[in-house]
Amino acid sequence: MVHRMVVNSSKTKEMIIHSRKNFSLDGIAPICIDSNSIERFDCFKLLGVFVTSDLTWDVSVTHLFNKVAKRFCRICYLVCVGVRENDILTIYCSIIQTPLEYACPVWHPGITKKLSKDIERVQKQCLKMIYSSLLYSQALMTSGLNQLDEWRENITMHTFRQIKDSAHPFHPLLPPVKNSQMYLRPTYQYRLPVCQKQIWW
Repeated sequence: MVHRMVVNSSKTKEMIIHSRKNFSLDGIAPICIDSNSIERFDCFKLLGVFVTSDLTWDVSVTHLFNKVAKRFCRICYLVCVGVRENDILTIYCSIIQTPLEYACPVWHPGITKKLSKDIERVQKQCLKMIYSSLLYSQALMTSGLNQLDEWRENITMHTFRQIKDSAHPFHPLLPPVKNSQMYLRPTYQYRLPVCQKQIWW
């Protein structure tokens, strides 16, 4: 009430973050606001990104696959009617590559190698349609594209460098900077919190 904010219980949801596979939520009482129990979710969609209670990204990546799967036929059709390769490549970057990298600074550091390979397979299939006579490595050189994992890594690092600027609105969320002079080797700049295996609300 300090900021005169009133929580609307009908629009408020609860998610319990945990990393245990066999974790049971039965013993945890739901949050109540004005005698109304808050609905509990294991997954929710926030600005196009699916966040799950175990902080894995399978659901979000699957959503990306479903989104771009319907657009493969457009690339195939353009190839069949003889559109120039450079023009098809431009369309691929617009309707397939761009959705595959949406909000990648959020989920790229947490995906598994399998998910990364599955995402890369989408680009392989598209470049195979555009450059049917070339290997994937040759198609990358011809098109001027990078592997998607490298491209996501560049975007993520660029975003992090922006956040390190004190003028960035997310800068206050960074951990404290290490000030000790005892480190002789290059180490990570920020002091990360020590976390135990427990439930985070």
